Amino acid sequence: MKRLSCVFVFAFLAACGTTNAVGPERFGQAMGVLETKTEGAQTVEMVDLNGDRQPDVWKVSVKLPGAEGRSMLIRRDLDVNFDGRVDIRRHYDASGEVEREEMDLDFDRRVDAVHFYRNGALYMSEIDMAFDGQTDVWKFYDEGELVRKERDLDGDSIVDSWEYWKSGRLVRKGSDRDGDGEPEYFEDAPED
Repeated sequence: MKRLSCVFVFAFLAACGTTNAVGPERFGQAMGVLETKTEGAQTVEMVDLNGDRQPDVWKVSVKLPGAEGRSMLIRRDLDVNFDGRVDIRRHYDASGEVEREEMDLDFDRRVDAVHFYRNGALYMSEIDMAFDGQTDVWKFYDEGELVRKERDLDGDSIVDSWEYWKSGRLVRKGSDRDGDGEPEYFEDAPED
């Protein structure tokens, strides 16, 4: 149950896209910047979301060369369960779009899921559903829509299951029965 509830928390935060989703309205207390530290060209702003005077968000920016006083956000770290540790780390590109997001789904300080973005749209995810340090699910997206899911069901680091999706619906499954990493058997998904 813990694993499932963690997934829902992360899905909610990822869908919202901003840290304000769990801000003052959620906790009834003022959200605020606790501290800002600058070292060289890098600045870290620490934000308290739940009013406990401990940082829950760390915004990392760098000064833009030749742009007086302007900076660019390069990373945002989030502590979603308020234990003082980073649970989600978002990396931003030069245009301000998310380019990679790393998540600790079971709060053990290890990255369990990595989502990759291109021009702000999700194009691939790597997930460790067994929480054993090995990726066992790969999801591929076209303009943010799931088109294929690959899985390593037996833990040998070789994909042995494929799912093909269209318009949010599973349309076909493939499986590898001889262990060569290629699907030999296909099955069309039943229509509704």
